[in-house]
Amino acid sequence: MTSSAAVVDSARSCYSLEVVNENGSPSYKPHALLSINGLGVQLGEHVLVRDVSLQVRPGTVHCLVGDSGSGKTMTSLAIVGLLPHGSKVNGSISLANVHEDLVGLPRQRWADLRGRRIGYVGQNALGCLHPAYTVEFQLVEAIRRHQSLSAKQARATALAELAAVDLPDPERVAAARPAELSGGMCQRVALAIALS
Repeated sequence: MTSSAAVVDSARSCYSLEVVNENGSPSYKPHALLSINGLGVQLGEHVLVRDVSLQVRPGTVHCLVGDSGSGKTMTSLAIVGLLPHGSKVNGSISLANVHEDLVGLPRQRWADLRGRRIGYVGQNALGCLHPAYTVEFQLVEAIRRHQSLSAKQARATALAELAAVDLPDPERVAAARPAELSGGMCQRVALAIALS
């Protein structure tokens, strides 16, 4: 397995990334699932992310590491097209089998990709879930957004997704609202939604 770490110099808001294999040598390969080259994010006059480059290949694990406010979340949000309104993005982001640069994609195109080809699970999973709706409602909604399933089929898929992320008693979890679950359980629900 290959691993990577992005080390952030918060004083300069600059990322330095090296992807290495077990023997410590660089391991960039051409067939990446996700490839990011020279990614930069700016909001107004503030540079939030500068010159991030990395490749994610099958079977690899990646980690963005840095101080609070160093740009880890903004990098992740840029990858999935969820930056705040008015953000300026440069560089390029490519996703396997998507034959267009993800930087600057129209909103509708992102809606087609998100949840089907790429997803995001934030650090605060409870904040990603709507407090008034049950887990089942939110998961079924995500499933039906990308698959032509009946309500009954989508519910069965939702229960299978909850089981796939190792949640005990998927029926009980599906019937619960986020506030009735632990933080770890909410994280797994958010993961199930992202994978659905």
